[in-house]
Amino acid sequence: QVNDTMLKVTAVKQERDGRGSTQREFRREIGLPDGADPKNLTNTLDNDGILTINIPVSDYRPPLTPTYQTQQFNLPTNINTNDSSAVA
Repeated sequence: QVNDTMLKVTAVKQERDGRGSTQREFRREIGLPDGADPKNLTNTLDNDGILTINIPVSDYRPPLTPTYQTQQFNLPTNINTNDSSAVA
C-alpha cells in the first residue's frame, strides 16, 4: 500500500514439510521523502525473494536561507600602535 506520505509493505511466506507448515510475516512502514511520486511506483520480486520498490522523487531542494548574518564594522584607520589600553 502507498499513499502520499507512507509506503506499507506486508509479505507472508508459508512453507510446508511432512510434519506441518511454518509461516513468516514481514511488515514495514516507510515514510516517503518530499517530492516522491507514488503514482509512478514500480516494484519487482526476483527469484531469490528480494523485493525492489522504485518511487521517483522530483529534485526537491528547500529554499536557500542564510544561516548567519554578516556584519560590517568600520574601524578607524589611524590606529596608534604605541597606545596601550586595558579592558575591564
